[in-house]
Amino acid sequence: MAGRLTVLPHHARTAPAALVQSALRRRPRWLSPGGGRASPEQTPVTGLYLRGTVATVAAFLLAQPLHDPSPPVTAALTALLVVQVTLTSTVKNGLQRVAAVVLGVLLAHAIGFAVGFVWWSLGLVVLGSLFVGQLLRLGPSVAEAPISAMLILSVQGEPGATSVRITETLVGAATGILVNLLLVPPVHLAPAARGLSNVTGQLNELLLMMGYGLASRCDDQQTREWLATARRMQPPLAATRGLIEQAEESARWNLRGRRSDASLRALHRSYSALEQATLALRGVCRQLVERPPVQPEDAFDPPAREALSELLLHMADAASAFGALLLPGGEGDPAELLTTHAIARIRAIDAHTRLATELATDTQRGAAVWQADGSLLALLTQLLSDLDPPELRRLQPV
Repeated sequence: MAGRLTVLPHHARTAPAALVQSALRRRPRWLSPGGGRASPEQTPVTGLYLRGTVATVAAFLLAQPLHDPSPPVTAALTALLVVQVTLTSTVKNGLQRVAAVVLGVLLAHAIGFAVGFVWWSLGLVVLGSLFVGQLLRLGPSVAEAPISAMLILSVQGEPGATSVRITETLVGAATGILVNLLLVPPVHLAPAARGLSNVTGQLNELLLMMGYGLASRCDDQQTREWLATARRMQPPLAATRGLIEQAEESARWNLRGRRSDASLRALHRSYSALEQATLALRGVCRQLVERPPVQPEDAFDPPAREALSELLLHMADAASAFGALLLPGGEGDPAELLTTHAIARIRAIDAHTRLATELATDTQRGAAVWQADGSLLALLTQLLSDLDPPELRRLQPV
């Protein structure tokens, strides 16, 4: 099935560990950084380049008649720098650049009028403009303040130099904002959906490694490797959170944003579910690390270990379908994926019941093991719930 990790059939789930590890290393294309062909919406830089070019040329043409015959390069440069991926960031960047230019011009006039243009006045202007720019939170545009100040100082005495600098900056910023209003940028849902799908793929791989590994034994070295892998899932999850925030920002003040409200809510809930699922899986790994062995080099009796193995493998099936549903453009038939997810969840619930029964039949264990088993079952229940978020049927955001 397209977009899914390949899961071996039930009768093949006792494959040797080396074969399993080899299969897991063959990551599908949808999990690879450059896998698959990118659509225009999947690569927002294409639209950004187009809007930047249009804004640059438009600002140059609009600013030409406003002053002397010299080319209005400042207006064109400002428009190019103002245009951002989202409309919100474009407006913010435009206002910051205008404020930085005005600040630099004012400081240059104040210091230039008092002491003129000498080496130490240049340093004073640069230091003062950078310091005040940071206080005003001008962000990346803070460098515009000393640049404007130096330009004004260097042409001090020339008539109209100040008005030209400010006018061109205003024209460039306004043109960049206007172009982003007319050439409406897309709502960038696809990168966020792919990020969530990649995290789900990592969750799927870890569940597969644990399920196949538990088919034969559960030793200390193995469980510690699983715990380390679970901890490495946190940075990609945090990066995905940033992609979702970018998608929200791209929808703000955007005419296309209203049509994306349901998809944004689905992405948010999917992220919350995956975040809780990764925490629950990390807790499961920690419980396996801390569990005392009941047999030499094995933390479980064979029936309980086999039930836990089956449970994790069925959870991997559910995570695979979940991740495929998150993919933009509909990787695979959604109805088929939903059916796969539902069947995997039913089988996982059955395996969870068998695991609880097997753990409860051993009356020879101490209180510490009983308590650990209770925590393990609770974490597995939480993980199973997190892999079935309420809005699963609405996970086709683009």
